Amino acid sequence: MVGILSLLYKAYFFLLFTVTLVLFYPFFWVTLVPENKNFRLAFQLKRIWARVLFYGSFNRVRVEGAFPQGQGPFIITPNHSSYFDIIVSYVVFTEPFLFMGKAELLKWPLFNIFFKYMDIAVFRQDPVKAARSMVKARVSVREGNSLVIFPEGTISKIAPRLRGFKPGAFKIAADTNSPIVPVTFVGNHKVINVNSWTALSRPGKVKVCIHDSISPKSFEKEELRELSEAIKHKIESKLYGS
Repeated sequence: MVGILSLLYKAYFFLLFTVTLVLFYPFFWVTLVPENKNFRLAFQLKRIWARVLFYGSFNRVRVEGAFPQGQGPFIITPNHSSYFDIIVSYVVFTEPFLFMGKAELLKWPLFNIFFKYMDIAVFRQDPVKAARSMVKARVSVREGNSLVIFPEGTISKIAPRLRGFKPGAFKIAADTNSPIVPVTFVGNHKVINVNSWTALSRPGKVKVCIHDSISPKSFEKEELRELSEAIKHKIESKLYGS
């Protein structure tokens, strides 16, 4: 019975996702595709859409901590256990940001509009394109845009435990002297468990812990591994909280 309810909930969520994306799509197109793009308006539309998905799928959120004021742009580094992490990011983070995400998202119908015209796709299997993505990310940060990057690179199949961290987020932070804001998402993998269609998923209360920022200036470039470990330790410190 629990398995059937879980499957029905996941099917409902993806139906809600699809229907609302179709409804919002014309507005995203108008704000992103023409030459006179309006990224801030597109960001606010994404936040509205995310709240429809979050609360429309019967979830609640508790936030601990807050972003430091007037010190951005930031490199925001949450743990990654579910596609639901993206939705929660737009619900909780109020200041505009761009996502860095896997290039496979360019293949998603309709949803790919964001990675074509707004966010930054990472081509992990192509070193040349991957390097171009890093250049684009650094330019975007220097223009004043915060970035959300999942340092695990992909959804952790051992969630809530963390995968190893990739160096990209920390290289961008060091190259642009941007503060890193570690973020711990607690419980997202229970809402939408992506390991399989039959994996237990259910609505509930998730928690977001926004940690104090860390300046990459306190680490030399050859100490990026130590910086990565410091960020990982902060995220893990709240990972198993209620």
